[in-house]
Order: sequence, then C-alpha cells, then structure tokens
Amino acid sequence: MRYPLLWCCLLFVFGATVDAKTNPTPSKKNTPKKATSPITIKPIDVKKKKRVETPEEKEPTGFATVIDLSKQHQRVRSLGESLRESAGVNARSTGGTGAWSALSIRGSSSSQVQILLDGIPLNHGGSGAINLSDLPLDTLKEAVIYRGFAPAHLGGAIGGVVNLITLFPQESSTFQANITAGSFGTLKTNLSWGGRQGQWEWFLLAHYIGTEGNFPYFDNHGTPLQTEDDLPDAVRQNNQNHLFSTLARAAFQPIKKLKLSLTYMLVGRNMGVPGVGNYRSEEASFGSTRHLLQLHVAGKHLPLAGLRWQSRVYFIQQQEVFKDLLGEIGLGRQDTNNHSLVAGWKSLIRWAPVAFWEGTLSFHARRESFQPKDELQPTLEQPERSRWSLQPTLQSLFYLWDERISIIASGQLEYLCTPALPVPIMPGFQPEEETMLLPIGRAGLRIQPWSFVLVQGNVGRYVRPPTFWELHGDRGITIGNPRLNPEVGLSMDAGGVLQFKKLGILREVRFGYAFFHTQSTDLIRFIQNSQQTAIAVNISEAHITGHELQARVNIADIWHLSADITWMEAINQSEIVAENGKQLPGRPLWEVSIRSDITLSWGRLFYSYTGLGGNYLDTANLQELAPRHIHNLGLTISPIKLARALGSTFPWHHLRLTLEVKNILDQRVAFVPLRPPLPNIKEIKQALSDYGGYPLPGRSFYISIQWKL
Repeated sequence: MRYPLLWCCLLFVFGATVDAKTNPTPSKKNTPKKATSPITIKPIDVKKKKRVETPEEKEPTGFATVIDLSKQHQRVRSLGESLRESAGVNARSTGGTGAWSALSIRGSSSSQVQILLDGIPLNHGGSGAINLSDLPLDTLKEAVIYRGFAPAHLGGAIGGVVNLITLFPQESSTFQANITAGSFGTLKTNLSWGGRQGQWEWFLLAHYIGTEGNFPYFDNHGTPLQTEDDLPDAVRQNNQNHLFSTLARAAFQPIKKLKLSLTYMLVGRNMGVPGVGNYRSEEASFGSTRHLLQLHVAGKHLPLAGLRWQSRVYFIQQQEVFKDLLGEIGLGRQDTNNHSLVAGWKSLIRWAPVAFWEGTLSFHARRESFQPKDELQPTLEQPERSRWSLQPTLQSLFYLWDERISIIASGQLEYLCTPALPVPIMPGFQPEEETMLLPIGRAGLRIQPWSFVLVQGNVGRYVRPPTFWELHGDRGITIGNPRLNPEVGLSMDAGGVLQFKKLGILREVRFGYAFFHTQSTDLIRFIQNSQQTAIAVNISEAHITGHELQARVNIADIWHLSADITWMEAINQSEIVAENGKQLPGRPLWEVSIRSDITLSWGRLFYSYTGLGGNYLDTANLQELAPRHIHNLGLTISPIKLARALGSTFPWHHLRLTLEVKNILDQRVAFVPLRPPLPNIKEIKQALSDYGGYPLPGRSFYISIQWKL
C-alpha cells in the first residue's frame, strides 16, 4: 500500500464515526467534558488570566506555545522578534526595524511553515514564504505556534503552523493612543477604538511605523583578510521603511449560539532595499499593498448538542512592486509589478456526542492566481498563473482513563489543479494541465498519569507543493519546471512536561522537553543551467534532528523567569558533493532565549537575552556567521499608580510610559573562524548579521507613551 499511514488514519477516523452513530443522543450523564487543551508554555509577559480556548487551538498531543502579543504593543518590536523567543523557532531578518523577515520552525525552510491570520492561510502560490514584517504586531492579539503537529483543519506543514489572532475589544468601550520614537529616525503611532453594545461588537485600528534605518555597522569592503580598508562605523543607506495598516472588525450575535463577524485588513509598505553590507544599493526599492476581507459565521450546540461549527469566506489581494533600474540587486535591471488574488471557503464541523470521543470534519476550497508583469518589457504580456485546491480533512480524537490518555488521528487529501499556460515556458515543455493529489496523515498520543507530569508524541507526513515561480519561472533569469514533485516531510516528535504549582512563594515551576526528527525529500532548488539562467529541480534531501528545552518559574506572581533552548543538527543530503553532509545554511546549531519580568502594581521591568551560534551563510559551510549575544532592557511605568503608591495624586489617568534599550552592549562585530585557515590568519572580523550577510543594528533607544480612555 502506497500510503499506509494515511489509510490507517482514515480507518481510525471512520471507525470512530461508526461507533458514534450507535450513540446519537447523549444523556446528561454522558455530557461531553471540555476537551483537553494543548500543553502551552507561555512567555513571561502573559498575565495570569484564564484564557478561553478556541476550536482552532484544540490539539492535545501537539507541542504548542501561546504568545500574548497585546502586551508588546508599547515596544518597537517586530512579529519575528516575538516569535523567535520560542524553542524551535527561528526568524531571519535583513536587519533594522520593519526589515524583511521569514520564519523557520525546527530547521524548516520559510516556505515549509504555514502562516494563518484568524485561521486564513496567507501562504499562496505566488511566493510560498510569508514576510513577517508585512504582519504588523500592533494589529495582533496573540500567536499560537504549533511546532510540528497542528490541528488538521489548520493545514499541515513540514515545519509547523502559526495561527495569528487579530485584536478585538475586551471591554465595553475603549479608546487608546500610542506614540513611540527612537533611534535611527524611528516613529510609531497607534490609534484604536472598540466597544460592545448589546448584540454588537466593533474595533477600529490605524497603525503606522517608519524608520530611516541609518544605523552604523562594520563594513570590511569585501576584503576580510585586509583590515586597512575596514569601516567600523559605516552608515546603512537606502534602508528607510514605512508601513501603514488598518484593521476593522465587527461582530453580531443574534442569539447565544450563533455569531457572525466581518474583518477587513489593509497593509501598505514602501521601503528601500539596501543590499548586502559590502555591496550597497542606493536606489533599489520595494512596495507592497495587501487587502484581506473575511466573513466568519460560528455556532455551537446548534442544531445538535455537542455540535460546534464555523464557516468562513475570504479574499486576499496583494500587489508587489520591485524596482532596481541600476541593477544594484541581483542580476541585471529589474522593474516588476506582480499581482496575486486568493479566494477561499473554509468550513469546520466538530461533534462530541459522547464524553470519550470527538470527531472533526473540515473542508477547504481555494483558488489562487498570480499575474506577473515586467515594466521594462511592457509589450511582453505574461500569462496568468492559477490553480484550484480542494482539501477535505477528517480527524478523530479519543479520551481514555478519565481523559488522562488522548489519542488523535487525522487524514487529509489535497487536490491541486494547475491549468496549462497558453504558451510553453521553455522549448521542449508543451503546455498541459497539471494535477496533484497530496495525502497527509498524522497521529498522536498523550498520557498524563498525574496532574504534574505529561508525556506526548506524534508522527506525520506533510507536503509542500511547488510555487508558481518554481513551476513556471519568470521568463527571465529563472526557468520553471512543471514536472517538479512536491516537497515531502516525514516527521516525529516526543517529549513531556513537568509542572508544579504553589510551592511556597513559587506559584508555578514548569519544565518542558521535546525531541524531534524530520526527513525532508524532493527539496526544490534553483541550479544554474546556463551563464544567465537557472532552473528549478528536485535535488536535495535533509535530515533534521533536534532537542527543545523550556523552563518557566513564577515567583510570588511578581517575578517571572523563562528560558527556551534549542539544539539542532540540520544536515544536507544533497546530490551535490560539496554540500552533502554539511549543515543547512540559516539553521543555527544552538539558540537560547532568556527573559525576566518583574511586575508591580505601578509598572514593569523586563529583560531579554537572545543568543545563537553555529550558523552558516553558504551550503558548503565555508562562511560562518558571527555568533550573536543580544541583551535588551526596558521599563514600563504607570505614573498615576506610582503616584498613589507614593501617597500622592496624579491628574492623568490610564497613562503609561515605556523606556527600552535594545542591544545594550552594542554588539555589532564578532570573530569567526577562517575556512580554510591560513598560516598566520585563523579567524576574521565580521559584522553581526542574520540573513544573507545583511548587518544588524547596534544599540538603540526607544520611548513610548500610551494613553487609554
């Protein structure tokens, strides 16, 4: 049998369905209990507040982390900076506020991570990967990171899934304003208004963040062996970045069991493209605009007890403009104007007719289109790339031993249909319709014999279909390949949690560990097939093995300490001899994140440290990136609460001030080994960088004022 795991999962699901039909009407005695929540280890800035679980987050055997992003809106922080503090998660950036950033989970590529916004998948065939900087942190309430196994209806991915939840009012009526200013010409403003009245809820937010990005950095002029021409304080040029976004949400609840909501989000960006540190760009620029519209309907215990369902219709329209008329970036002059459009319908039915079983059926239909345009060749009309996808999913969840044991299995089939282009993309390839049937199977087990100990594990098969760029190229320097196979990942993980509560002043002590292994095959790469062109091929394979360790300590509900440690070996099994057996570039061998948070009635003092090392820039592992050790420190004060604590009064209510220093030690350079070494030179000086040699900023200062009415 070709896909044994998938068929086992499907039989498991259908077996549970047949069993459920024998008990169609539950009695009061068998009223289903609330499903077990995913084990989540929250960051330190999450206040102790009971959190309502949503259907999207119900995954008892997966390794999930919930990050409260609403507590970080006063800081100048990107979404990537917040996510990368979790174990197993790495976000690479081109440096500076608002710079391009992409996510990797457990050593995956950025295109192997599924990013969702309120349950809507943002990845599309036009690019595959998602730029995290296009998702303003100030519009988001929280992020749920699933490392590996995710709820089946959210869509599986080789690396994992991140579901971002947008803001919505929590009080009857609120108005809030926030302004932040800081180093390198950075300015951020937020205005929001939301409320509830009767059966209606609404929320409006306008957000802007901009920076000149002119931070100093170390430039060796591309001659690492010669120090005479080094510039220790070169200034970053053409690194300006301006982003504006709006979020509008409205909800109507005619009856207690039914709720309708409408969401609209607009994000516009205009930025310079500075180039790698040694090769500066003066005029290259990039701009993008994205519109997102969603209508969501949800019901519970309607029309049957134990039945919950939801359905959403969504549209995503995006435009990306890249100009490099001087040929400063890449190969040759470029002036592109690309449009993409995504429309979809997604539905979910979750039924728990008995206390020990819950079944889920979901269906996702979607159409994607991508229209490239080369402004340098206006007479050359590029054909539209498009494809349809249908994705039914079945999931079965069993509870045994008074819910101390959870067993889950799911099966998913994704049907992709890519219409033929009107003309061949290259000689020898005749236009024809391409179809793919992509099976995904997953299974997991969780055992919690006592309240303070838990063990769990998962296995799964995931796929990533080729993007339009990989299938059809750009009719320029890249050539597509319609015969590409999808990337396939076989993954497993296992681990557990130890948690103790109310040990004297220790309100909570928690330790989590996870082991993971992923084998990815048919990885897609562009290889050079002529002097000026490259073609996409299935050539690579990777074996990724790692360990994740998380620790949380809560001292008297005042001092919160947390640490996330990841150690990972991502080994390239490429057919190219020079790359085989080497570490995949952009996957650090180790990464550490430590946070400390002291919260009092009148304010909060926070500190964070991030460090990583064993990271390479190239596939042959000849260019090692400098190890990074970044310390950040900040203080938030509520003046009126501080004044009351000191025995006096203060006229301004609900006012908060935040001071923050990032990269306190101003680390901008480090020494790395020279490969291969020379007799008199063993190591060289290198600028601190994160992706592709793009330098990172040094010490920076920010001050923020927030007023709430």
